[in-house]
Amino acid sequence: MDDPNRMWPHGRWPELRPDGIGFLRHEPLEYECGKVRSFRITGPRGFAGWHGWDVTANGRTVLRHVVEVECRGWARLLWPLLVRPIHDALHEDVLDRAETAVGGAPVKREWSRRVRFLRWHIARLRER
Repeated sequence: MDDPNRMWPHGRWPELRPDGIGFLRHEPLEYECGKVRSFRITGPRGFAGWHGWDVTANGRTVLRHVVEVECRGWARLLWPLLVRPIHDALHEDVLDRAETAVGGAPVKREWSRRVRFLRWHIARLRER
């Protein structure tokens, strides 16, 4: 969590940039070494809130990604239909990379048909 590029699934997803991921724009909100890293969502319009990572340790260490976002306007439709499935698949890959980085061996998982279709469709739109 202290080095997000270390757990980023390079090559499978758009690169993590200081100002966001793909169409999501964010700015740093809170950082405490080894405990929390969060970002305020600054775009696109219709998404207001924050997202980030936190670590808890009560006998075992747990890394989790948290999203606290209010969706307004078109985002209310876009979140469940497009953004959430892609978001969840991305962060499952991130968690797998994080587990590997600390010596674990996560179970290999496939993206759902829906996620594969959405990624294919997004790639075609980018080609235009």
